[in-house]
Amino acid sequence: MIKLLKPVDVKSNEKQALLWSWLYVFALFLAYYTLRPIRDELGAAGGVTQLTWLFTGTLVAMLMLTPLYGYLVKYWKREKFITISYRFFMLNLVVFAMLMAMATGDVLVWTGRIFFIWVSVFKLFVVSVFWSLMADIFNTDQGKRLFGFLATGSTIGGIAGSAFVSFFADVFSNYILLLMAILLLEMSVLAAKKTI
Repeated sequence: MIKLLKPVDVKSNEKQALLWSWLYVFALFLAYYTLRPIRDELGAAGGVTQLTWLFTGTLVAMLMLTPLYGYLVKYWKREKFITISYRFFMLNLVVFAMLMAMATGDVLVWTGRIFFIWVSVFKLFVVSVFWSLMADIFNTDQGKRLFGFLATGSTIGGIAGSAFVSFFADVFSNYILLLMAILLLEMSVLAAKKTI
């Protein structure tokens, strides 16, 4: 129990990378938890009976995209991969924001269904990219000492994201929240570059 209360055992040469990594994961989870309630709302708007199909669609999308992910990770440098993949997700969010702002009826329902699957895939990939980078930057000993602290960034980011959406749900429309998530993803990209 006393060991759990002990401050983070970080060496002076690790502090900068650790703090940038913490900001990276914090912004990442803040963005995800900003998107998640929108995903759930739009997924349910198409009818709760369709949720089974949405989860099946998520599985199919993951099976199709995982080989592409593996190929890109193998052939692109870390910084290039993180920058391009996260900015690709940002571009997707711009398209979703425009559709949500303009779409009505069936187009909005189908946008919601695609967005539901997209957010599920997004979460898996962006979090995998983060932890892959951390495994490359920090060795096993450092991971044992520092990864717990990094996990607090994801927890606090998740709590802050949920609180943010709860507080601003009546103030901002969904597409404005999507644009805020884009800014948070860009913050993640910048923090990742500082970490590397």
